Amino acid sequence: MAGLWMRIDDPLDGAQLVCLVDEAVIGRDFRCDVVIHDDEASRMHARVSPTGDQHWQLADLATTNGTFVNAERIVGPARIQVGDVIRVGRISCTVVSAPSS
Repeated sequence: MAGLWMRIDDPLDGAQLVCLVDEAVIGRDFRCDVVIHDDEASRMHARVSPTGDQHWQLADLATTNGTFVNAERIVGPARIQVGDVIRVGRISCTVVSAPSS
């Protein structure tokens, strides 16, 4: 399965490009696979995972502030694709195409 590339726009760390190859948790906790620095994000905020059919999905982990895809709060697992903007707290994560080599 191909990885999921995301650009994380974190004011503390700046923009960073990450490639997820398996299930990953996004949140404030240092144990998360993708650590973000925002008090509005939960310690364990959202989970990104492959669906098994070459796609990826995003799920909120029962947070108070919610998780958003393209400015809409998700209520269950949501399929994500290139161009989608995920918001966790005040941090934006954009699903991007793999960089060309």
